[in-house]
Amino acid sequence: SDWTDLGGCWGRPGVCAIFDYLRVAGIKDVYWRVFNGGLAMYPSKVAQVQDRRGYDEWKAMQLYPQPTVRVEYLKALDFNTCDPVADAVEIAKEFGINLHLWYSIYEDDHGGAFLCDFAREHPEYWQQDREGRSYRGTLDFFYEEVRSYKQAIIDELLAYETKGLLLDFVRHNACPSADRDGIHRFGYNPAIRDHYRETHGTDPMDLPPDNEQWLTFKREIMTTFLHEVRTKMDCTETCRELSLMLWPVDYSRWACLDVPRLTEERVVQMVCMMSLKYSRSPQEAIDQYHIMQPQVRNPEVAILPGLCCYDGIYPGHVNACVDAAEKAGIEEMMLFEADSLSRFNLACSVRAINLGLPNYKRTLTATRVPTTNSDDLDWSVVPVFSDFLFNSGVKPEEVPSERTEVQIAYDEAAVVFRFTCYDSAMEVALSPREERPEQQYYLDALGPRTQSYYINSFNVFLDAHHSHQSFHHFGVSPTNERAQETFLDTDWDGEWESSVTAEANRWIGWVRVPYHSLGITPPATGDEWGVNLLRGIRAKEETSIWFYILWSLPFPDDMGHLKFVRC
Repeated sequence: SDWTDLGGCWGRPGVCAIFDYLRVAGIKDVYWRVFNGGLAMYPSKVAQVQDRRGYDEWKAMQLYPQPTVRVEYLKALDFNTCDPVADAVEIAKEFGINLHLWYSIYEDDHGGAFLCDFAREHPEYWQQDREGRSYRGTLDFFYEEVRSYKQAIIDELLAYETKGLLLDFVRHNACPSADRDGIHRFGYNPAIRDHYRETHGTDPMDLPPDNEQWLTFKREIMTTFLHEVRTKMDCTETCRELSLMLWPVDYSRWACLDVPRLTEERVVQMVCMMSLKYSRSPQEAIDQYHIMQPQVRNPEVAILPGLCCYDGIYPGHVNACVDAAEKAGIEEMMLFEADSLSRFNLACSVRAINLGLPNYKRTLTATRVPTTNSDDLDWSVVPVFSDFLFNSGVKPEEVPSERTEVQIAYDEAAVVFRFTCYDSAMEVALSPREERPEQQYYLDALGPRTQSYYINSFNVFLDAHHSHQSFHHFGVSPTNERAQETFLDTDWDGEWESSVTAEANRWIGWVRVPYHSLGITPPATGDEWGVNLLRGIRAKEETSIWFYILWSLPFPDDMGHLKFVRC
C-alpha cells in the first residue's frame, strides 16, 4: 500500500499505478499488504491507522534526515483519508486479478517507528526469552487480549471481497523467533510460565528449550488461533484461501507454528517463503522449496519459493531463478514486491514468464552457410521462424494481424537476416510517409525511435557482446529506407547492407551485418547473442515482436537469444 506514494502517487491513482504494472506483467494473484508494523494501511476501526506519525517517529529517533534514507514520502501517508484496500478490490476485479490481503500478523512494530498503541500500552504482552528480555513489537498470542485484538482485525479484513488472506510470520520487528540453534526462544513471560507450571507441574525454565512437551504447548496456541481464522473464512463468500508467509526453516521448532498439522488438516492452502538472506540466487529458490516440502503434509497445498527484489535485480536474474526453479519441478514463485516491476524494469520479463514464453526459452538459430552473398546463398537449408507476438495496436489478442517470417544465416564475415512481411494492404505500406506538421520537428529528431517508424518497417536488434546492456539496431522500410543506432548512441552509423523487394501481398528483404561493424570477431558454433525482431504493419497501425517490450524500444536485458549452429 505505501509503495503507491513512494512512486509519486497517493490514493486511488497510486493503486491504479501499481495494478497497471501487475496487469502488464501478466500477474494474476497479488497479495496486498494491509499493515505496516502495528499500523493499519486502511481506515481500520480496530487498529491504529498509519498517518504521518511514522515520519514523526523517524525524526524523534534521529534516524532522519540522513542523506541515504528516503522517508520524506511518509509525510503524505494518511490512511484515515483514503482506503487503498477498497480501491484495490475494485481495480483487481476490473483487471481480472485475484486479490489477497497480506497481513503481517506477527509484528506490531517495523523498524522502530510503527509501534501501535495497543502494544505500547501493554508491554506485559511482549514476548520474553529465557533471560527475561522483552521484545518491543512482538506480542505473544498466549494472551486472550492479544488473540481477541488480532481476530478483530481479521474480521475487518474478511469484510472486503477478496480471494484470501496471507498471514506473514516472517516480519517480527527484525527479531528472529529462534535462538542460534533454531529453537523457539519465547514464551517465558511470568503469566505463561505460571500457566504451564499449573498444567504440567514444571517451570519451563527448568526444561531445555527443545523439550517436546514445552514446544507442543506453545504450538497449540497458534494452531487454535488459525483454526478460528479458518472457520471465519469458511463463512465468507469469496475469501477461502489462507496462506502463510514463512522463512525457509523448520517452523515447528523455529516459531512453534505447526505447519505439518495446519497443511494436513487443510487449514492452509498455500505456503510461500521469503529468503532468509534476502538472496537472488537461483539455487536458494530450490533450497527454500526443499526445506518446506517435507513440512507440507498435503499435496494440494501449494509451495512457493520467494524471489527477493528489494535491493535491486536485473531481468536476467529473474529469468535465471525461474529457469532453475522450473527445472527442479517448481510450478510457481512469489515475487517480492510489486514496485520492483517498475523500479528495476522487470515487467517485460515477468510478463513473458507468466505467459509461458520467457526469454531463456526464446532462442533463434543462425545457420552456418558457405557464403552470405545474397546471389549464392541457399535459403532452403535455413530454418524459418514465424513465432511473433502482438506488441502494439488496437486489439486485445496476443496474435499479430499479419504473418512475418525470418531466416538467419552466417559465414566467416557477416550475419544476414532474410524476412518476409506479409501485408494485405501493400498500397498503404508503399505509400509516401505522411508528414505531420504539428509534430514533424520531433519526429525528424527522434528518427527510428518513433512509433511512426516502427509501424512500417522491419527491425533487427543485436546484442552481439551479450552484455545485456546495449544493442545495435538495423531497420528497413518496404521501400528500403534505412535506420541504424545503438541503445546508447542514436547517431551511430556503421557499415551494413540491405535490400527490399515489394510484391502484391508482401515485402521481402534482407539485412547483412559484417562482424567488424559490431566490433567483434566471427562467432564460433554454439555462441549466443542477444536478439530481438520488430515488424510494423502500417495499415493496421500495429507492431509485432519476437520478444516482449514494455514501451517502444527494446531493453537489452529483456532480449531472447540468437544461437549460432551448423546444419
